[in-house]
Amino acid sequence: MLRYSLWRLLCVMAAFALHCTATAQLSSVGITIDSIKNKGCFDRFLFFCGKPELTVHVGLRQRDGTIVMCPWSTPSKNLDNVTGPLATCNDARVEAPFDLVVSIADADENKLPAIEIQETGRLSNAPSGDATVPWYLLGGGSVNISGPDADVAMQVSIQEIFPGFGTRALSLSRLSIDPSIGDQVMASTTIVERGTNISYRSGARVHFSAVARSNSAVIDLGEAAFQQQLNITWDGRNGATAMPPGRYVLRTTMVRTGETIESPEFVIAAAVPGLEITRLTDWNSRAGPVEVGYRLTRNGPITATVLGPVPVDGAADPCAGGVPLATNPDRWNSNAGNFAHPVLLVAPSGSFLGDGAYCMRLESNGQQALRRFAVRSGPPLVLNVSPHPVIPALAPGEPVYVEARVFDEKRSARPTGTIAVKASLTDVGMPMPTVTTTCTNVSSCRLGIPPAMVNPSVIALLVFEASASDLANPGNVDPQPPQVTFAPRGVSVGPTLGRAYGAISIPLTPDGAGGFKIYDRRRAIDMAIHPGTGFDLSQPPSRAQFLDAIDATMRLVFGEDAIVRDTSITAAPDAFAFWFTTTRADIGVYADSGDVMCRRDAMTSLPFAEVQAVFHLVDCRDTTDGSGATFSAFARTTRSAATIFWHELHHGAFDLADEYADDGGYFQTADVPNVMGSAADCARLGAQAELCEQIGAREEDACVAKGTKVGDCPIRRVNWWRAAPRPDVMIGNTIENADDQRRANFIVARCRRGQC
Repeated sequence: MLRYSLWRLLCVMAAFALHCTATAQLSSVGITIDSIKNKGCFDRFLFFCGKPELTVHVGLRQRDGTIVMCPWSTPSKNLDNVTGPLATCNDARVEAPFDLVVSIADADENKLPAIEIQETGRLSNAPSGDATVPWYLLGGGSVNISGPDADVAMQVSIQEIFPGFGTRALSLSRLSIDPSIGDQVMASTTIVERGTNISYRSGARVHFSAVARSNSAVIDLGEAAFQQQLNITWDGRNGATAMPPGRYVLRTTMVRTGETIESPEFVIAAAVPGLEITRLTDWNSRAGPVEVGYRLTRNGPITATVLGPVPVDGAADPCAGGVPLATNPDRWNSNAGNFAHPVLLVAPSGSFLGDGAYCMRLESNGQQALRRFAVRSGPPLVLNVSPHPVIPALAPGEPVYVEARVFDEKRSARPTGTIAVKASLTDVGMPMPTVTTTCTNVSSCRLGIPPAMVNPSVIALLVFEASASDLANPGNVDPQPPQVTFAPRGVSVGPTLGRAYGAISIPLTPDGAGGFKIYDRRRAIDMAIHPGTGFDLSQPPSRAQFLDAIDATMRLVFGEDAIVRDTSITAAPDAFAFWFTTTRADIGVYADSGDVMCRRDAMTSLPFAEVQAVFHLVDCRDTTDGSGATFSAFARTTRSAATIFWHELHHGAFDLADEYADDGGYFQTADVPNVMGSAADCARLGAQAELCEQIGAREEDACVAKGTKVGDCPIRRVNWWRAAPRPDVMIGNTIENADDQRRANFIVARCRRGQC
């Protein structure tokens, strides 16, 4: 039971009023154990009770059910009464209000200093034996818990973390606007946790205003709550009235702290007749017309003409010497204001313009505007397709669509001529329509799925696929343009929450009758993702967070992420299948050489899956178990979930060793290793033998080069070798190098022989 005197309860409740906020408030929590008094029987031998190695575990349970776990307190050997201070939480970041969940255990003294639990004790009569200290009792600082097996006294400190601006000044989209024709200026910044570079996770209220430099007049633009990215758009008006010409700034103030930042000065200009090209990007003419943004101050016809070729650089007049290339220039009528118009980039012959520098000329009302741009042949197309939500079965009632996205080799959005998206149902035992859409001159294309196709009463797979292609030149005067397809894959729809598992993204093969059938599981690597500690799929906010982590992970493994790019999965998508299970897997912690390590407790595995992954919200160092079959990924952010998953997947699916220095898991596989046990093996077996290096050597050399003594260098050489450039997935969760790829190819080839 919890014991508090009446005066303390009143004091704490008074303090609670100071902590109470209308919305969740990010806080830094520190917890120190003052004392532990043993009252139970631990280390029992026959009729005798030994003196235990007691340790305390504290979890911070937020209102959405997620729990931030503190490290176990350091156990003391053979002491019935432990006197602190024993640190547990130190600057744990949680959203208030939260409750403490406190447990006690006896560590295995033969495993110290690593904390392996030998037996658990009871701090309450709850089924779990844990004690729960509610939020309203935390304001006084001291917490005393009296349970059947122990008394625990601790100190709790809570420091609110107020948001701040991620930049010193607002950035501006433009330096001049004309309110009379609808011009707008946008200013941007980010909101971050004070003193860090981490985006603030809770809504922060900010106040906006514009200030005239001539007389310091303030135009109130209102107040709002923003998440992470802050964008202010102003049309140069105070209500319906346009502000007079002059110099202005935009100002943003953090309501809670009074912190203020301003934009650079910009000008509200007097309205004068004119024409300006406001936007024109370098373009691949095979992607279709280019969008020309323009600003017109008086209604009238506009003529667009492409001039070329022109000098690439160095010319005083960048458009000098350019001759009209189109026999029939584009003409259209336009109102005054800011608009955009598509212009087809073709030569007089009618074929698409080739690579080079050109100029765009707009003419209207006796005015003209010129802008140089480049035509570049499109790089190879990279195509990924995914549903939204990423698992419709876990988001019942939410609108569903399938989106195809096209990228270049650097994973920037890449416009293309056409994108065709298709979706259908399979395995439902009834005919269902196929829906399709085609988009032109775009880098992404979205297909809405009719509600009847995602009926929550129907167990089925939603099949999605797509293709993308640049436009062909008229008359087929040159080779076929770049094109790419995304083979059919399936995701679960219907009442999957009542089932053991469902599909996230699995390959499908045509059945010869216009439908699809599931792939041969013996010929593909099946990966199952479990919700771990901190996730509760019965709660919509927690389920949404779980889905966000899976979505980011699927985008990464299928090649959308710039730090990963082409992967072993994009090279052989038919060899990989991803599943989810609704069965929760619990994540605990243990200490190892100062690190808080993740420990996967008993979990129900998906029987046919070769690899099991657990997304969790426990702040611990993720690992892959000895069999390589199970790993965990800390999902504090969707980014961390995806990148940790990517690294650990290479352990679990491909049996790759770590390549970072000092404290990784090092071994040499019998076939196509990525880590070798000697320089000789590295030279003989390395994927790129010319790059052989001792793991840790490069870091140590860099350390010494900075003047640090060898003995003071934090990175040590280890007796293992690697043969690959950097960055690398087994060092920093990034790209797969040759040694990683050949090992993945080895495993994939084995699977395709039916040996998965």
